Amino acid sequence: MAEEIAFLSEEITKICSEIRKALDSLPKLKKKRDQRDEKIEFLNERFSRAKDVYSSYRMELREVLKECGRVTYTQWEQAGHKHHQAISALAVELETFKAQADRVDLLDGGAAAAQNQRNKNDSNTWAGNEVIEKAKKVQDESKASVARTAKLVGKIEETANETNITLKAQTDQMRSINEDVVQVDTSLRRADKQIRDIARRLATDKIIMCLLLILLLGIVGLVVAKAGNFLPTGGPSVDCKLTSAQALLQCLANLTAKSPPA
Repeated sequence: MAEEIAFLSEEITKICSEIRKALDSLPKLKKKRDQRDEKIEFLNERFSRAKDVYSSYRMELREVLKECGRVTYTQWEQAGHKHHQAISALAVELETFKAQADRVDLLDGGAAAAQNQRNKNDSNTWAGNEVIEKAKKVQDESKASVARTAKLVGKIEETANETNITLKAQTDQMRSINEDVVQVDTSLRRADKQIRDIARRLATDKIIMCLLLILLLGIVGLVVAKAGNFLPTGGPSVDCKLTSAQALLQCLANLTAKSPPA
């Protein structure tokens, strides 16, 4: 993905260089109308190509954010803004030249018409009216050129607004993702704490079970000893009011006291 957007970036830079070179050659063709119109047609084709490549660049930029991360996306986003500004500046420069060329055509056309009229008729007959009509025509053309420029600027502003909306949406998405990550981390910590509590409870339950098992074995041993007459007779009796643990301890003490020395 990075290779594709890099190729598009180089393509835009190349096209802008071609446009720059053609614009620099236009002043030399200001009075050569045919060559000038041919060069302007070439420039219009190059501008159309630049806009198409830039649109593809914006589409690839979305994929860069998904596959390469925020840092790489920001770098190519900044490069895209520079390309957009360069294309816009070159377009404004071309429209400005067109307006200047129209004014030159007006002056040249008016002078030629006046000279032809002087050669045919009296110098004060129609020269002024023709110049005025030509001036009105060129003025209308200049207004149309200004309208085209305003339309182009409007498109540029619309693209900029769309870019801002896209950036805002992506920022909100990143913020939502960050909140989800924080929530997941909190849930994991809570789960870890609950697991530790359960482990402590299990350990306590095991200890209690071991003590109960020892107590049970002691009681069984006393019963077996009593049934088999293994206990000495005439010894101290066990108080039945004692608890099982206390009775076991008392019996063990009695056995120890009565056992013969080794």
